[in-house]
Amino acid sequence: MPIRHATLADTPALVAMAARFLATSPYGALLPTTPTQIERLVTVVRDAGTILLAEVDGQAVGLLALLAADHPLNGRPYAEELAWWVEPEHRGGHLGAALLAEAESWAAAQGLGLLKMVAPEPVDGLGAFYEARGYRPLERAYVKALPVEARP
Repeated sequence: MPIRHATLADTPALVAMAARFLATSPYGALLPTTPTQIERLVTVVRDAGTILLAEVDGQAVGLLALLAADHPLNGRPYAEELAWWVEPEHRGGHLGAALLAEAESWAAAQGLGLLKMVAPEPVDGLGAFYEARGYRPLERAYVKALPVEARP
């Protein structure tokens, strides 16, 4: 199961996986988007981090997108997960763990001293998966959609 860094040519596969993710998670209702916006996001993430792509038989079946930045609290470089998706028919094996291991290797090679991963609600065992790999819980985020006027 090769894991590699996504290229511009992978954009259609990344957009398709992102659409499936949004259709099956609470994020889709909270953060409605379009394929064009997802394409822009792919470009931003590739420029400010990386998108790791998992392939099986030459087909993209998983991704892990990371943004790299200096942390606003202490100025130290870190990476933050933006999206992590494995196609349902490829879950339960080692694909997710392989993506995470490659993410850790990439972040360390970039000099990023912290990797922040998220666990959407409900966690369904993901917290134990992280903790078994040395991660510890740090925070729980709460969100509220607000009525706003459309921007010009």
